[in-house]
Amino acid sequence: KRQLTWLRGETDGTWLDRAVLDSNKINLYGLSSKASTLISEVEKSPLFENVDFEAPVVQDNRKGGERFQISASITLPSRND
Repeated sequence: KRQLTWLRGETDGTWLDRAVLDSNKINLYGLSSKASTLISEVEKSPLFENVDFEAPVVQDNRKGGERFQISASITLPSRND
């Protein structure tokens, strides 16, 4: 597991279990104390667009957090930037 320290803002208590990369799409799976705030945090990155939950957020009482699955399209900067 990796803590999502690359996200700006309120990411304390957010852990990434798995990331799956497929062509220009990424799926992020993990556990967070505030999963509802993650979409806006991921959207702040210039590398991602079309960020959305792929499945409903589910409370994990055993682990003490919310299970999330987020998908996003990857946007690479053009070589002229």
